[in-house]
Amino acid sequence: MRDAGARAEEVATEGTLVRLSAEGFDAFTAAIEIRAAVVPELVELFKRKGPWANRAG
Repeated sequence: MRDAGARAEEVATEGTLVRLSAEGFDAFTAAIEIRAAVVPELVELFKRKGPWANRAG
């Protein structure tokens, strides 16, 4: 049986493991911190109630 540490590492890395240098990590975090552009069509879409919102229940 595997130890808990090995299993925890396996679960934590079930996706793709990415290793970055300190500079690469800084560039990555800077890129994901940029504020996304507002998409008016999505704003309107998310203002609508879902079809399940009007059901009596």
